[in-house]
Amino acid sequence: MTKQELLDIIGEGVTINLDDLTQGDVEDIEELVGDMVRQVKPGERPPMKVSRAMLWVALRDEHPEVTFEDLRMLPMSVFASMVTTSDEVTPQGKGVAATV
Repeated sequence: MTKQELLDIIGEGVTINLDDLTQGDVEDIEELVGDMVRQVKPGERPPMKVSRAMLWVALRDEHPEVTFEDLRMLPMSVFASMVTTSDEVTPQGKGVAATV
């Protein structure tokens, strides 16, 4: 996967809605980043590795070709405002709350 292919999949950006994550999603994130996931609070920006894990979980159903490691190629701007609470956005799909 190339950086451009990833950017094409994501578009302008992705917002992850914590309320859309399932127990299984959070367990998968924990497997990738350990206890760092406990540092995530609604409305606050999580550590970068957690953001990357959350993005991977949000994309994996529709884009199984994207790996957790692939997402390391993305520019910081993709992660700039990725996490919100459910009352701030209108969900557009599993785990993806808005495109910004």
